[in-house]
Amino acid sequence: MAKTNKGIASRSTILTEARHLLNEKGLSITVDMIASELGLTRGRITHFFPTKDSLMVGIMRDYEHELSELIHQFDWGKGPDFANSVDIMDRVLDLQYEYRCAIAFLAITTKNQPELHQHIEGSYYNRIDGIRMRTSYMVEKKLLHPQILEKENWEVYCFQYTNLLTTWVISQEMYHSKKAYKKMKPVYILGAMNLYIPYLTREGKKAYDAAMVPYVSSISDSEKA
Repeated sequence: MAKTNKGIASRSTILTEARHLLNEKGLSITVDMIASELGLTRGRITHFFPTKDSLMVGIMRDYEHELSELIHQFDWGKGPDFANSVDIMDRVLDLQYEYRCAIAFLAITTKNQPELHQHIEGSYYNRIDGIRMRTSYMVEKKLLHPQILEKENWEVYCFQYTNLLTTWVISQEMYHSKKAYKKMKPVYILGAMNLYIPYLTREGKKAYDAAMVPYVSSISDSEKA
């Protein structure tokens, strides 16, 4: 049992330390370089992760686990609305930033990496189911018009939403690298939350505007600084 626990701890440590290195040094870092940086033999890493792809899958699974825990432990109170939706999104972006190497890696995967594609597809549909449930609740509470759930609107909304909540990591690295993540985060959040605007009811617009005040103010304050 002790040996098993030690193996689990070693695997977890490799995933955590490799993630930090990949975040800092970029995706071009190799397994050999990771081993050197961690003071390990290559064999110690490949014992758990035979390839770099399998290492990235391990990091992504850690992310998915933490994301699931975050969402399930979040206090939804009386149910999803704009205030707690933006609150959870705020926390999700922080988690994504900690796992930004894995999210960036997703953007460059190819069909020659079936293990990754299988993982991505499965996690995508699980996430969409949760988004639809929360959106349906807001329709029931008359915060959103039912049109958002119509097939053509829903597919476009999901495409925009899921892309914005992944590609912001690429934007941060490519276009906003000179700006701190904390300064850019309100922009990324508003970019995703603004997708609700075409479907807001009158009551929904009041709730939406109130929930967005801190983020709009944060951007205004940043521009004045």
